This record gives sequence, C-alpha cells and structure tokens, in this order.
Amino acid sequence: MKRKIITVLLGITLVFLPTFAYANNEVTENLDNDYIISTQQFLAEKGFTDAEIAALEDDIFQVANLIEIENMNEEEISILKNGFLNSSALLINSEQNSYDVKEDGIVTFEDGNQTIAPHRNFNSNDANTVLRTPVGSTGPHAITYTLSNYKFYEATGYVEFPTVSISGSGSGGTGNGQIDSRPYMMFGAYQQTSPYKGCDAGLAYYKEYGGWVLFVNTGGTNGWHQNNSNGKPIHVITKNKVYLDMKLVNGGVTLIVRDPSTWTIIDQLVIPINSGFNDTPSNIELTREVALAQFERRDNGDRLSNAHWSQVYVYSKANSLTVPTTAQYLQSSHPDRYSYSDSLPRFLIGDVKEEIDYIKITPISNYYEEKISISV
Repeated sequence: MKRKIITVLLGITLVFLPTFAYANNEVTENLDNDYIISTQQFLAEKGFTDAEIAALEDDIFQVANLIEIENMNEEEISILKNGFLNSSALLINSEQNSYDVKEDGIVTFEDGNQTIAPHRNFNSNDANTVLRTPVGSTGPHAITYTLSNYKFYEATGYVEFPTVSISGSGSGGTGNGQIDSRPYMMFGAYQQTSPYKGCDAGLAYYKEYGGWVLFVNTGGTNGWHQNNSNGKPIHVITKNKVYLDMKLVNGGVTLIVRDPSTWTIIDQLVIPINSGFNDTPSNIELTREVALAQFERRDNGDRLSNAHWSQVYVYSKANSLTVPTTAQYLQSSHPDRYSYSDSLPRFLIGDVKEEIDYIKITPISNYYEEKISISV
C-alpha cells in the first residue's frame, strides 16, 4: 500500500493515511473511513472548501483522481470544480423514456427507427442471462470484465469516438439499403449469481441522427432507456471526445456523460435494477466494451476505426481503491468469450470465436488505454 504524510485540518498534524490511489493489487478491508478522509484532505489542499467537498458527495473520488492524473493547475481545477458542482441539477430528469428489448435484441422507437442491442449467444447460465437472445451473433465486440472480489462500484474514462463508416439510411437491417450496423462504446455491470441482473450503459452511434446517444439497457420489457422526445433523442452528441461515468448506487445505475472541456453534464440516466447494485456490491463484474452490432450479421463493409478509451479507472469503497483497469483487476476468461490473443488475454471477444478476425486492438497502456477498430 502506498502511504503519504498529510496534514489534517482539524488541528491534527503529520498523520499517516493511505492515499486514494494504489498501484498494486493489494486488497485491504475496512479502510473506507481513511479512504474518504485522505481524499477529502487532498481536495482541501487543492482549494476546495468543506461545503464544496460535501456537495460533491461520492464524486470526490473521481474529482481527486482527475486532478492527480491530469496534473491540473489552479485554472483547470476551477473549471473542474464548477463543472461538477454547477451541473448537478441535471440529475433530476423527467425526460427519460423506456422501450422494450425484443428477444432478438431489437428496440423500436416512436419515429420508426430501431437499434440492435449487442448480445451474446444463448448458452450457459451466467451473468449476462438477462441480455441474451437465441441468435448466434449480433456482430463483433471486444470486452473487459473486472474481478468481482474487488467490489468495484464505479467506472470512469475518456471516450474518443471512432471514425465510423455505415452504409444505408433508415434503420432496421432488413435489406433494401437500410442501416444494418450500430457502433457502441459502453460500460456495463452484471451480477454473477442469481438473479443475474445486469446492464449495458454507454453510447450508441446513430447515423440517422448524426451522432452518439446515451443509453442504458437492462433487457426485456421496458429495458432500453434513453432521453427521447417524440421518439427522437434529445441529446445527440457530436463532440469528438467525452468523459463517461457509470456508478452503482441506491439499487441501480447512474450513467453520466460530461464535456471534458468544461466538465458539465451533457446527458445522464438513473435506472433502478435491484438492491444488489450499490456502492459495496457483491458478485458484480463491471465491463467495458466496443461493439459493432448488426441487425443481420453479414460482412457488408461497415466499420468503426480507432475507438479510443483512455484513463479508465474503477473505484471500490470496500477495498479503498481508485485504480486504472490494469491486468490484475481483470478476468482472463469468461463463459462464451474468447481471448483476443495470447499477448492480450484480458480483451475478450464475442459473440462467436470467428469474430476475432474482424477486430484490431492497439494497446497503449496496460488495459486502461487502447484503440479498437472493427470492420465487417
């Protein structure tokens, strides 16, 4: 465990406390209070008042982490602070819509457009049961899974969108020039034990709307969630780079996308799942994924190039961890998934083994930054 000397504000000086980030895979129980105190102290040293720290609530961990990993100066910290504190009103959302996810993974919106949810082959009983369908593949996707014993409850990271080339117009994938492919960059969270609930949570590209749309998919009836008005997404993201935050809290998932130039919220969703989705979860794995899902699996020349994840971090209160998603925190195998390569075994591929040939992964940092391209 890394330690540092800090000065505690309440008249106590030179006390040893753990830093909020750890560089190794040590799992240390019962340090939640020190984890919080050391993070609060770090923010106080960076100019945050007690009231501002209190207003950040659980966001103290990612705000402190951003300051450290970006080596922010005073002006950058001020922008970060204002973005997190002054856009919190958006967390009250009355525009959220829910849609059925059919057995074949298709979701239909009021305007007639559709999306296809990435999913796996309908095989063994494990944590992705809720999002499975009977078809063999809905296109290539590359995924990482965290180890559940670390009790990670939050994942954050920068998303730099890929260059996308998608044929057709109008979605549905039934031929006659319709759009057949849907690119995704997303997090997820899945229970590894009964009742096997879970979700995909991230961003999907819509050629029809000219950009990326935030969503959460819990599967089944009313399982697809996004902010729509008259059947069309309210927030279509055309920026090249955003910051994505998925957090398990109060029996569900909160998903927020921010503009990293101002740190203000672009869009957000708060979706209930069950009581197991909390900030000290048991038997829940967090996922990170790039997918090119298809209504009908076929090689049609559609592609996404250089989907770029960077500074991907996960957080555990139970084990006092704020860490990048390096290899020691990730699974090297998973039911119905296939290792990308011997040198990159923790990138797992689905839905079928043959999809490996359609995916190119360019590692940059040990599983917390890479570029992924998919061409079918």
